[in-house]
Amino acid sequence: MVLICFEYVRGLKSLPVASNNIYEQQYQMHRFAVYYYGKPVAVNDLGYVAYKNNNYVLDVRGLGSLDAFRCSRKGPSKEWMNKLAGSHGVELVMIYSKWFKDLPDTWIKIGDLRLGKPKITPAENSVAFYALNDQAYKEAVAKLRSFVKTLPSGVEFVYEKKNVTQ
Repeated sequence: MVLICFEYVRGLKSLPVASNNIYEQQYQMHRFAVYYYGKPVAVNDLGYVAYKNNNYVLDVRGLGSLDAFRCSRKGPSKEWMNKLAGSHGVELVMIYSKWFKDLPDTWIKIGDLRLGKPKITPAENSVAFYALNDQAYKEAVAKLRSFVKTLPSGVEFVYEKKNVTQ
């Protein structure tokens, strides 16, 4: 019985850090979207950001948006995300950059939200934040400055050096 259950028991050891990963990444994205930004956003991991969020949340992976699902499967066009975001009033995107080969050239990278503990649960250890235009960039950075002060210990938001001076 011990041999059969060993992997499951070993998995219990990582459970606290795995749960904390969701708190450090997905919950922090939710907090920023709902309590600081307060406008429509786009994400590639719909879950927590959409939870109790009165603003529109565009799922660019297509699980929560049939339009995004169809557009992303049509072929290698990086403008479909821009068009879809524009049609829903989205000016801020929070995504795993590695999941997308071509991002629109007009997007301005603000920075990355990084986990404070080893990655177990999320797909990536950092989430990139992008603004879709200069005005949205200025607004998001101003709101991020307040938000970053409230991040849990170890979690950090690293601004894109070429765009922001801390």
